Amino acid sequence: MPLLSSAWGIGHVGLPFSERGRITIFGLELPLPADTTFVASLRPGVGALHLRVEEFAPSEGDAAQTTASLGTLVRN
Repeated sequence: MPLLSSAWGIGHVGLPFSERGRITIFGLELPLPADTTFVASLRPGVGALHLRVEEFAPSEGDAAQTTASLGTLVRN
C-alpha cells in the first residue's frame, strides 16, 4: 500500500457476482476469475490520480489469464 494513499480497500470477488466461473457486473464481464482477492489504493499525483490494484488469484494459471486479459484491455 503506498504511504500517502487517499483511499484503499481489500476485497474478495465471488458470489453473487460470479456467473459460470466469471465475474459480471451490470452485464460487463471482468477479466477476473471467481474467488479472487485484491487490494486497491488510490493516491493523488501531479495532475492525475494513480490507481493501483494487486490481485491474489486462486492459481498461477488464473493470474496469467488475468494478466493477458488486462494487457489487451489497457492497450485498446
